[in-house]
Amino acid sequence: MEIVDSCMLLEEPTEAKNDAQNERVRRAKIRECLVSLLRIGIACSAESPGERMNVKDVIIRLMTIKEIFLGVGIHGRRH
Repeated sequence: MEIVDSCMLLEEPTEAKNDAQNERVRRAKIRECLVSLLRIGIACSAESPGERMNVKDVIIRLMTIKEIFLGVGIHGRRH
């Protein structure tokens, strides 16, 4: 999290600001997604092409991150 641009972590105004539990869950979800994106970036930037992550795996992981971030389940329903 130390290498993430602080602008990405700025809080958005929310109506349920006083719901601390929801806020913790939201922050944990954002942190999880950012860490996953950074891991993909690192895996794709290996020096040797043979050590780099396969593009198909990158797409699958990016789609999973998107679903987690948006709160969408396997069947496209929001949680």
